This record gives sequence, C-alpha cells and structure tokens, in this order.
Amino acid sequence: MGAVFEIPAQLVLVLTLAIGQPAPESAAAIATAQRATSAAVRTDNPYGFSTRGWLDAVHALSGDKRFARYARRIFRTSSGETYAPVDAERREILALKSDAVIARHVAEQFAVANAKTLLKSLGRPASIGDLYLAHMAGARLAADFRQRAEARPGSIAAVELPELAEAAPELLAGGNAGATLAEIAAAVERRVARVERLVANSAAAPTRVLGWHSGIAK
Repeated sequence: MGAVFEIPAQLVLVLTLAIGQPAPESAAAIATAQRATSAAVRTDNPYGFSTRGWLDAVHALSGDKRFARYARRIFRTSSGETYAPVDAERREILALKSDAVIARHVAEQFAVANAKTLLKSLGRPASIGDLYLAHMAGARLAADFRQRAEARPGSIAAVELPELAEAAPELLAGGNAGATLAEIAAAVERRVARVERLVANSAAAPTRVLGWHSGIAK
C-alpha cells in the first residue's frame, strides 16, 4: 500500500499533549519536521482538518461563546454526521480553519474530548493514532475502525467501513483505495511515529502557547 497522506507536525504535538505526554514544541522543530516529511503547512488548513472533522469540532464548542453562533449553524443527523445546510454559512465556518490560532484552539479542544470518548469506547487510553483518526473522521468512526481492524484486519477498508472514505478521503486516496483495515492502521502509526522522531530530533527547549486570541466576534 502506498500511503499518500501526511500528518502535520503541529497536529501531532497537539495530539501528544492531549493524551498527557510531554511534547517538545518549537517553531524550528515543527519547520524541520514539515520539511523532512514533505508536508508543507497548508495556510488554508494548518492543522489538517477534514471537512467532517472541522464541523464535528466546531459543533462541540457550542458552550463556548466565541463559537456558539457557528455551532448553532451545524446540525447532526440521526447517524451522527454533522452538516451545515446553508452553503454561505458552511463556507464561513470552514474558512475559520485557515486561522492558525483558531485552528490550534479547536484542535486542542477536539483532541481532549476525543481522548475521553475513545477511552470509554475502546476501554483503553487512546493512542496518538487513534486521536488522528478521530481528528479526521470523528471519535465514533475512529472507535469503529479500531474495533473492526482488530476483529477483521484483512478486510478492505473501503468495503468494511465506507463511511471512512466519505469522512476522511485522504486516508484512502491514491494507491490506498484497496487497502485493508490493518494496512490503514499501520500507515497511520508509521506516519505518526515518523513525525514524532523528526520533531524530537530537531526540538529546541519546550514551550507552550498559553491562551489564544482571534477576530471572532463575541
């Protein structure tokens, strides 16, 4: 299987912190890791959110007054899928993820919430790979994926879990269309481990950004 997706280094750092592990964090470390993985930071989506993941994450922030007016425009179907029915509002909500400060805050909150949900669903602490799957496809699908991968690792992912292809098409793009559940799981873990090594090897003194600000109307 030829995995074509890459995981942003700054996202791996957020996911690492969400599971309570120390993470070296510096601009130099992130830049070095991004260059080494050939994963340039996308200015329109620096934390690598899928559309499904971003709508899930913003919808979950309905209790935060900074995001409430956006969260109210997002709805959830009976099957758990989030959507914004008005095109103009959907474009406005999706545009927020291009702001690196807002995206960082949303990614942090989403990762912490997903870690708690996955602990209950899987009966064990979430790994960074689990959190990445949840970041892309939501905690429900991430848990479903892990459980199916353990029970039927040789099943074709797109056939066994077609929702995954819809929620996170990046995982099954290119040469991954016929990948098994086990192959997708292994590819995610390899990508995470690679970024972790690169960041650790190039890290300066750890720092943390405390708080955030943005132009979101209150």
